[in-house]
Amino acid sequence: MKQSPLRSKDREITVGMLPKFLHEVKFKRNRFLEKHYGWISRNDLTEMLEHENKETEYYFQVGKAMHEYLKNVIDKLSRRRLENHPVDMGSYFKETSPEAREEAKDKAHQILSHGIVGQLEEVWGTECPLYFDKNERRVIDLVGIHKNKLTIIDFKSSQHIFVERDKSKEQVINYAWLHNLYSERKIEKCIVMICDKDGYREIIVKEEELNFDYENVLKSLFHQKEDLKKAYDTTQYKISNLLEHKRNSTR
Repeated sequence: MKQSPLRSKDREITVGMLPKFLHEVKFKRNRFLEKHYGWISRNDLTEMLEHENKETEYYFQVGKAMHEYLKNVIDKLSRRRLENHPVDMGSYFKETSPEAREEAKDKAHQILSHGIVGQLEEVWGTECPLYFDKNERRVIDLVGIHKNKLTIIDFKSSQHIFVERDKSKEQVINYAWLHNLYSERKIEKCIVMICDKDGYREIIVKEEELNFDYENVLKSLFHQKEDLKKAYDTTQYKISNLLEHKRNSTR
């Protein structure tokens, strides 16, 4: 007799492919911004991801596989993926060597257990593509409510001791101002979640560190609105959000 797959208590997802500590985890999913995140063209997003995939050394394989696994797990736990196929069946993950896959899963599980479970409450998006102009196109690993604050989360892995602290802080601060164009609620915190040879660690950027040059960004957006008639509504949406943030920052 064929055994039924192990499912979560709410019966919405199969969980047999997940470690036990994730079996009853469920994140709320906020779908409001999905259509806005998707404004960058699919071709642009594919081009960006293909550029990242050109590195084929072992530790790049581990990092990319870890990111794909984390995205699939978080999507599943927020009930975005209700299908029964395993969370480790992403195209890049399948093509990675068995050794790299196991290391990627181990690092992902450390990040999930130490930084995500019991702390992430709501998922706004995974691998969120953000677009300002042709020079500012980024993909954010995870946006959501983390300990009651709207948070950008960036995942990092390293075979050695992670040392790029300043570069990583600069990166997530850059992500924060881009995301503020997309949302009426400002980013309140950024976290770089790292798993390296010594285990799990975090770099936290607090709200008071997230200062932005509203005037120059607004000038650029008004120029975009004039030049890109086809993107008028999208650009106006960003301008409205930015003006609201500017008003709030002067109170």
